[in-house]
Amino acid sequence: MRQLLFVYGTLKRGLQNQHFLDEQKFVAEVKTLPHYRIYHFGWHPGMIEVSAQGLAVRGEIYEVDEQALSKMDEYEEVPTFFIRKPVLILGFENVDAYYFNREIPAGTPFSDHWPFEIPKS
Repeated sequence: MRQLLFVYGTLKRGLQNQHFLDEQKFVAEVKTLPHYRIYHFGWHPGMIEVSAQGLAVRGEIYEVDEQALSKMDEYEEVPTFFIRKPVLILGFENVDAYYFNREIPAGTPFSDHWPFEIPKS
């Protein structure tokens, strides 16, 4: 069984963890519906769903097999640091994404994409 997976950070093409998706099918570059934010945690991002002031997060969709999902779940430390659950993307159904599953410190910068530059104070 194959699953559609939305990626928005280090798993995207050209970034350091894209190797997890080397044998998987790239589907499209997309944006989510505006219900999310990507927070910057140094070398990695974390997406969360928000009830207000959400953003349309930019990323990529892949069609992945169970073996690849299992490896990525282990890498993402599901369910400790991330959880995998559905994400809303116009024109697609049954798409999962990895959501950050930890407390976010006040003042952590966020955006609609990653990597992004943090404004200088």
